Formats: sequence, structure tokens, C-alpha cells
Amino acid sequence: MPKYTLWILAALVAEPKIIGPETVQPGDMAVFRVQDAPSNGLWKVWPKAAEEKSLPVLLPGGGTALVFASRTEQTFLVLYGYAEGDRVALLLHECRNGAKPDPVPPEPPNPPGPVPPKPSPVGKSIWWLEETTERTPGQAEAITDPVSRQAMAAAGWKFRVFDKDVRDEHGQTPSELKPVLAEALKQGLPLLYIYDGTAKAYFRKVPESANEFRTILSEFGILPKAAPRRLVPVVPNCSSGRCMVPTW
Repeated sequence: MPKYTLWILAALVAEPKIIGPETVQPGDMAVFRVQDAPSNGLWKVWPKAAEEKSLPVLLPGGGTALVFASRTEQTFLVLYGYAEGDRVALLLHECRNGAKPDPVPPEPPNPPGPVPPKPSPVGKSIWWLEETTERTPGQAEAITDPVSRQAMAAAGWKFRVFDKDVRDEHGQTPSELKPVLAEALKQGLPLLYIYDGTAKAYFRKVPESANEFRTILSEFGILPKAAPRRLVPVVPNCSSGRCMVPTW
């Protein structure tokens, strides 16, 4: 047989090796198999501490595989020995238990101002979140203010008042309110939750009067902003021309 033919045949024969992962997370299972080697060989693991966490298992088609699982971070060697004629062949495979995952960047702190609604109310909404038993007279005035109520209705804004212990027909906090109320409880009730119908929502301190509520509504374009008052001097109408003008 020509020499080049023997070279081609040798190149087509794969060398025996151990198939398995090179890195594994602590506690995860790693399975190692042999390729192109007799299946009646023996498995060993080094060091001894790693070998105690490994176990050879029988494969359905004959032969064995090695299963390894440990929470101890270490590098270990998997060894497979088998007889080859009058010699003993040894295959080696290195694996690292404890590969570090890519670090997860920390979440940025919540910036002041807009907060994402999760989930959002349907349409433009103002939710008044409170402990009803602690409502002050000024807050009650703001809630019932007819000017504010009419302005919100005319502008297409929904206004709802929720007690922190509100429950639905199943005895649960309404699903659309749950995340918003949870955040409001962290910040401290009572609060207004204002959702502009797009992608922005705001927490605001509740107003302590009807006029203060109207000012908040004017900031969101629900009520027109009040024009600054102009002081007009008053000229007294004195027929005698000798009127006394107050000095205060």
C-alpha cells in the first residue's frame, strides 16, 4: 500500500479523548464520556476531594460515563485509563468547577420625578392613596372640591380614591393597584399617583386644600393657570377735593 494512502487513513482515525465541559457552575451536573476508546476502561478524578463528588454510570449502549457535581470551587482532572494491547493508555481532561458568570450590573437608583407605572391605569388617571381614617378636613375638602372634579371630567381624566386596605370581590388587593400601592406605602401615605396616559407617572403629596388641589391640576393642564393679580390704584371720589387717603 502506498505511503500516502497510509497517511490519509491515519488522519481519518480520530484520536481517543474525553468529551465533557471545561467549565461548570458550582452545583451543576457535568457529564464526561469517552470517544474512540474502549468502553471497559476505568474513571478516576483528581484531587481526592473532587473524586468524592463523582460517580461512574452505566450507559444504555454499554460502557460508562462519569457524572460530577460539587459546590466546591476547584479545578480538577478527569482521567480515563484503558488497556491497549500490552500497554495502558491514559486520557486526561481538565475542568474548572466554579466558573464565574458575567457580573450583573446593579440597577440604577430610582431617579426623582417620573416613576414608571407598573401596570398603568387605563387612560389619564389620578389616584388618591390614603389611610381613610387619617384623612384631614383639608384633604376632604380637596377630594370633594366640585371645581376640581368637573375640570378632571371635562379634560378626560379619571379620579379615584383608594384606601390602603381596599379589596376586590375575591378579598385581594386589585391587581392594577397592587404595585402602585406597594411603592406608595414605601414612600409614605397619603400620596397622589398621577398617570398622564403615555409613559410617565408621578407620586405627589396630597393637597391640603381645594385651592392646593387646583394648583396641582393646573400644572398638568387640567385647569388653566391663574393669571397674576394686578393691583389697580383706586382714586377716591371726593366732591370737595379734600379726601383723606389712608396711609397703610
